[in-house]
Amino acid sequence: MTKYSIVFFIIFAGYSAGKELNFSKKKMAKLERFEEFSLLKADKIFEMKKFPAASKLYDVFIVEFPKSTATAYAIYRKARCLQLTNSRIKAIGEYKDILTYYPNDIAFAAGAQFQIGQCEWDNQNPGKALVVWAKMLQDKDYRTHPFAGQALKRLADNMMAQKKYDDGVKYYSEIIFNTTFRKGTPPTVLNSAIANIVYHNVRRNPSEKKYQDYYLKAKGVGVTPWKISKKLSEDSKYLSNLRAHVWRYGSFKKHEKSVKEKYYSYWHSTLKTRRLNDTFYQLDVAKMGFSIAANKINYFAAVNKIFKRNYDAKHHNDYVISFFPALKGNQALILNYFKKVQFNNLSNKQCVTLIHELVKVRAKKETETAVSKLKAETLNARELHRIIFTIWDRLPHPALAKNLIQRGKLSRFNDQEINSFCSSLWTKDPVLVEALYKTMKDRNYADFKRLSFLVSQRRIKAAFKLGYKLTETSEKHASDTWWILAGLHENAKQYPQAIRALIMANRAPASLYRIAECHFKNGVVKKCIAQLFEIEKFYKAERPKAALTAAHYYRRAGNPKHEIAALRKVIKAYPKSKQSSSAHVRLEELGVTPGGGNEYQ
Repeated sequence: MTKYSIVFFIIFAGYSAGKELNFSKKKMAKLERFEEFSLLKADKIFEMKKFPAASKLYDVFIVEFPKSTATAYAIYRKARCLQLTNSRIKAIGEYKDILTYYPNDIAFAAGAQFQIGQCEWDNQNPGKALVVWAKMLQDKDYRTHPFAGQALKRLADNMMAQKKYDDGVKYYSEIIFNTTFRKGTPPTVLNSAIANIVYHNVRRNPSEKKYQDYYLKAKGVGVTPWKISKKLSEDSKYLSNLRAHVWRYGSFKKHEKSVKEKYYSYWHSTLKTRRLNDTFYQLDVAKMGFSIAANKINYFAAVNKIFKRNYDAKHHNDYVISFFPALKGNQALILNYFKKVQFNNLSNKQCVTLIHELVKVRAKKETETAVSKLKAETLNARELHRIIFTIWDRLPHPALAKNLIQRGKLSRFNDQEINSFCSSLWTKDPVLVEALYKTMKDRNYADFKRLSFLVSQRRIKAAFKLGYKLTETSEKHASDTWWILAGLHENAKQYPQAIRALIMANRAPASLYRIAECHFKNGVVKKCIAQLFEIEKFYKAERPKAALTAAHYYRRAGNPKHEIAALRKVIKAYPKSKQSSSAHVRLEELGVTPGGGNEYQ
């Protein structure tokens, strides 16, 4: 039996108590009729998260059926109700009763042991919690419980916090290697354990052997095991995962230069001799070498060597293009590789890829040349949009992007596609936006989209003019247009006009709340409250919200008497709503009891 030494150390907070333990359907079917009915009733209330009520029902079951095979379960659930309502001391007492009277009912006794630890942890007693979890793992039967893996994870975290990394990794590994632990432990906990193991073997103490040993025994580096290749050292999936972890944990601070060099020197020398004919792999590993000061001069030489060794004449252009990401920072070499591109054999699709890669390495002149070879008029709207705004934003080269817009012949696209270009140009070139709106075929659609553009440009006078024109010419866009006009009027403090626009928008109940706001801002509190009464009267689902909103307006109006009455009404009329809870909180802030409420009527 494994022993776990405990040193009290406060570590990560916020642990989950795990999945809820249930009484099996098979066991439930063996209960007497009244036992089953009573237990199912309590379970239903528990699932509704009405824990105080559920606790009473479980208590009734315990009293009525003290010799039932489900009694340990009922006590466990009663304890959970107490725990979930933060009555943790009382919960611990209930859990201890299970350990005292039902120690052999492993499912709930082991669960109780785990939850006692959880209660102690949540009560800020980490030392006691760790002792409880260690005791759970020292029992050969309790170790088979689904919560055992989580208990071991807590102990492992404690080892890591003490910088006893080898012990911590040993514990984490046991969670993964033990089928019962792995099966019963939540994925988030497993992922955390795996991350700690991998970090230790990749970053803290770099060792491919230990990484590979773990990979083999755990069958991968994921929560779910996968099929493992027999020739692991050359396996693409294994090496892909390993390289991903090397990069993930390869960030260093400025003062850690020597540590960084040591780290990348190890992984570069370990991996560079693998898969010599895999160009992508070789370039990725060569990049690790670039992180070593002594290798920076040789890095680009290594890239050239890979190019020559794995040269693919059959797919020449694709091969050349794939090298540009590895050339970033060496403008001379970028130009050299750009000259290798065979433009006579370059497809339009390849040209698009080439442009994107050139933009990534900030090769401005080469991008201009590549764009000149592109048949922009053959690209679909999505492709053209992506390449235009990649060039505009990332190179950046607005003039070249505008050249593509002209050559792309946007008028061939439908109105929705043209509008996507307009939307991306709002903050870039308002003049060009106006020109593009004019090319749209559906004038009402164009005007509606242009209306939002005018508002964004704060051209309010023009927006009003276009908006009122649209309400007369386009029934399809009328409601949305009136909604926008209402906002314009409200911002201009033209509240009567805003109210009229909201009525025309006909978006009740949302428009009615906005009308109430306009009345309030216009200084007519009585009409504001009357509007909320109307919502409360005709829209059942909105009643609690409307009632509480009335209280908010009284508060804003500086009328505490009416605010208190309104809050009391919410509590009395809608006791089960979330607004009722908010009303309780506000009344507590005011130092007022929640009783009364009739005066609000």
